[in-house]
Amino acid sequence: MDKRGRPRRLGELSAGGPIASVLQHGQALRALQLEWNTLLPIELQERAWLVDWRAGCLRVMCPGAVWLRLLKRHQKSILRRWNERHPEAEVTALQAWIHPWPLTARKPIPARSSTVRLTHAPNSLGALAHDLDGELGAALARLYHTLAAQAEAGTVDSTKEKGALASEE
Repeated sequence: MDKRGRPRRLGELSAGGPIASVLQHGQALRALQLEWNTLLPIELQERAWLVDWRAGCLRVMCPGAVWLRLLKRHQKSILRRWNERHPEAEVTALQAWIHPWPLTARKPIPARSSTVRLTHAPNSLGALAHDLDGELGAALARLYHTLAAQAEAGTVDSTKEKGALASEE
């Protein structure tokens, strides 16, 4: 089978269903994006994205109202420049809308950890450690003594720490 006459990329096919048409439109849009940026004032070049250009209308997306107003202010000159460069796809209108486009992924706000302060070690843990024999009983006894020491240290907080703790509650 001779493959010399076949196109190399799927996007170069003239027919191929809806997926191929979306791919072709995306490739055309990507090719026009750099040229689109030359039509815009320098302030708008990173803030206005060309989405479509059909039926005499340029469709543009902006991240905020300020950029939308600036785009509308320069609408006539943008349309004039477009028509000079693309007489085959002449446009008479510019349709723009606001769509926030985050430049970085938004990170979720970490949940605030609630501090648990023991005023005394749980008595049930001490009783359970006393009842059990072997390694498990010894481990529970060590845990009970550690919690008792931490609770004792926690009750001697400074006045400043006590005030901060009271304001958190």
